[in-house]
This record gives sequence, structure tokens and C-alpha cells, in this order.
Amino acid sequence: MKKTSRRLAWILAAALVAAFLPSSMAVADEDEAEGLFIDFEDGTPMGFDVRGSAAERDAGTGVLTVVTEEAHSGQYSLLIDSRRSNWNGPQFNVAPFIEPGETYDISIWVLPKTPNSISFVLSTQIGEGGAAQYINLQSKTVSRDEGWTQLRGSYTYQGEDFISVYVESTSAADEFYIDDFSFILSGTGPWDLNSGPVTNNKRWSFDGFDFEYWSQDNSGDGRMILAGGGSFICDWDGHNILFRSGKRLGSTHSFHDFGVISIEYGAEHNINRGDVSYLTVYGWTEDPLIEFYIVENHGNYKPPGGVGYKGSYELDGGVYELYVDTRVEQPSIQGTKTFDQYFAVRVDNRKSGTISVSKHFAEWELMGLDMSGVLYEVMMCIEGFRSAGNGMLYTYILTLADEVIGGTWDEISAIQLANAEDTEVTEEVVADEPVVDSEPDVDEEANTAEPVADTETASSRQNSPLLAYLLGGLAILGIVGAVSAILIFIARKNRG
Repeated sequence: MKKTSRRLAWILAAALVAAFLPSSMAVADEDEAEGLFIDFEDGTPMGFDVRGSAAERDAGTGVLTVVTEEAHSGQYSLLIDSRRSNWNGPQFNVAPFIEPGETYDISIWVLPKTPNSISFVLSTQIGEGGAAQYINLQSKTVSRDEGWTQLRGSYTYQGEDFISVYVESTSAADEFYIDDFSFILSGTGPWDLNSGPVTNNKRWSFDGFDFEYWSQDNSGDGRMILAGGGSFICDWDGHNILFRSGKRLGSTHSFHDFGVISIEYGAEHNINRGDVSYLTVYGWTEDPLIEFYIVENHGNYKPPGGVGYKGSYELDGGVYELYVDTRVEQPSIQGTKTFDQYFAVRVDNRKSGTISVSKHFAEWELMGLDMSGVLYEVMMCIEGFRSAGNGMLYTYILTLADEVIGGTWDEISAIQLANAEDTEVTEEVVADEPVVDSEPDVDEEANTAEPVADTETASSRQNSPLLAYLLGGLAILGIVGAVSAILIFIARKNRG
């Protein structure tokens, strides 16, 4: 539990810094995370510059260019080339964000341009000149064929006028991209980067939602971080992994008993390697045992591989194709069983909108599918199979009968901030939980589908008026604080 005084101190510090940052550089709300996120989506280096001596800087060593040819997320990344020394690399001065004595989690994504393989080093510099310290946080050799790769580490800072985080490589001839830099107070979430990859199946209950991370045979490298109001962030590189958020319903009522079931959502879903990954409504019924999907976004592989086509229908502003696949003696919520999978696959991929879940179920019944079973769960899910990628569910409003829970990430943070509340996460390690998904039928040799166009709808994240008032007030505090700090500095200099 954080103390109110600590909360206020962070808000004031963040406001002071925010007054001088580019408008698209995100300083996280305290109830989300205490720190900094930089994604270059404003088309500028957003405060990054090049490490180098005065002579090298005068000679123009190292050129930083915001480009659209590659991006880990969004449209932009930062390219560095024309380096003279191996230690000339992109750096960012994080000193204004540091509270002395605290530990910070650091993350940045890198991609080689040329040559194909580059040995990267993520480091931090503390101080300048002869007294400077240089701490290597992580070294990793990355092949361009592997795609975007994360470098990360943690460090406890005591404070200095200059503290930078930077990326270098073993050869001055290396050219590479960086993207999605984050520098966050450890343990504040949502980016708990020091937690490492999740290796055990886990469940969470948080802020009215049920969450679950599940990896088949606990294989693969993945992380799921909660963000409040049903939202989560995830990344994966593995065999068969699901990240789920929603409600477990106890297998006591059919969908007819709930009346309205709907989900309003906004998400990011990026596939960096492989073809099989879905952004989907996901769940199970029992009696009969059915695993169901309403797939909103997918990679080049279109589930379930073209088998069991039942027809199509129009709903939620698009066309959905319905498929049924039978799984024989495969893992399920009841152990190894034979069961049907239902897939409703949206023809035009999207990453935001409204899903009328109960209306989809009704359409399935009209098309001859059995939906008489009792609902075990209704979830939003990001699933990866023999692939690597990352995703975020930032808007999630779930309606179950008369109950409406969730919201957008920004609105939730503003409300929590205004009420000065902290919410603890209850985590349950599930040692003997039955597996809850079976492998998709993927014919790897036959999987030659054309890339799927992303026609995301224009539904966008809207900040609540409360958040706008808070940010406006904080900006004023930041300007006042900045002026005060300058006056104090001048006074001390005059005394010296």
C-alpha cells in the first residue's frame, strides 16, 4: 500500500516534468505506473540524443532519424546510423524522473538494420566526466530474422544531475532501430518489468475482473501485467499461450439467462513472429462441453484453418464467418476430452469496437449450433501459438445482464487518483488447474494465406472530463513548480 504523501510527491514531480515534455511523451498516472514511456509516435526523437565526446558531436557523429520503415508498435521507430565509435548510441537523460534510493525497471526494444546480427548492450550512465559510472544492464546478440527484441534491466539510483539510459553495440558500423522505451518505478505497474517471464499458470482477481495467464505445459516466455478495470498488457514468445480477462460464471446458467452480454473494447495486437495469434472473445460452456471464439483480429493464419464452414452472418458492423471443428481427446477445462470448437471470425480485422456476445450466440443457434450449455466463462483473450508478439487491452466495458464493469484505462486511473484509493491485486497460483485450450489445427506447409488487412474502426480512446481537469491542474502546478525551482537555483548560485 503506498502512502498518500508519496502519491502527492509523485504527482507534483510528474507535473513539473510534464510541463516541459513533448505532448505525446507519456508520463504515467500514479495509479498506472510511476515513470516514462516513449514511442516516437509524434515523429520526433522525443528527447533522445547521441552519446559522444564534444569533438564527435561537433563532427556530427551518430544520426538519429524517426522512420516508418520499421516499428515495434504504432507507426514510428528511431534509427541510428553514421556512428564513429561503438559507444555512440541513442541515450535519454532520466535524471528528472528519479527519486533517490528507488529501483527502476528499464525496457527498450531493438532491431538490427545492418548487419543482420548485432551484439547490443543496454546500460546506464551516472554522472559525467571523470566521476561518471557506467553500468551494463543487459547484453544480447540479436538477429534481424528474430524480429524486435526486448532489452531490459533494473537499477537502484541515488540521484545525480545527469543519469542516462543508452544502447550501444560492439561495432561502430552497426545500424539499428529502437522503439517503446520505458523507465518505471519498480513494482508500481502496470509494467512490472522486473518480474521476468511467467512460467507457471496463474489466476488473478482484480478490480472486479477475473484474469488468467495460461501456457500449455508451462512452455514459452510470456508476461501478463494487470492495469485495472479489466485492462492488461502482455507479450509472448512461445508454444501455446493465452492471456484472458473477464468473468468466470460458475457453469450455472446458459447465455439465455443472462440476457444482454456485450463487450466494448479497445486493444493493441502485434505479431512479431509466426502467423497464429488471435484477439478474441473466448470461453467455454459445459453440458455440452464447447470451446468458443469470436475472433476480432488474427494473423495470416485464419482459424480454424478452413475446416467446418457453416455460413456467415452480419453483426456489430461486420461480417462473421462461422466454423465448427471437433477436437478428439484434447486438453479442456474438464481434462482430456473430445469436444467441439466454435469459431466466429470477423472478415475485416479490427482492434476496437463493440461485440454483442449474446447476439452472436443467438445467431449460432439459428445456424444449427448447440448453445444450450451453461457458461463457464466469458473473456477477452489474446492467444499466441508458435509465435511471438505483444498486446494491450486498454478499453474494456463488460455488460452481463444488469451489471456493467470496466472502463477505459485513463478513466479508471483518473477516478482512482481523485479518490486517493489503492487497489491490491489478489494473485492465485494455480498448480493443478486443468488446461483450458487445445492446440489449433495448423498445417504449417499449407499456411500460405495472404496478409490480412487491418481495417480498425475509428473508435478511439476518450479521456474523461475528470482526467482533463486533473491534467490541467497538474500542468499549472508544474509550471509554478518549474518557476520556483529556477528562482531557488538562482538564489543559491548568487549566495555561492
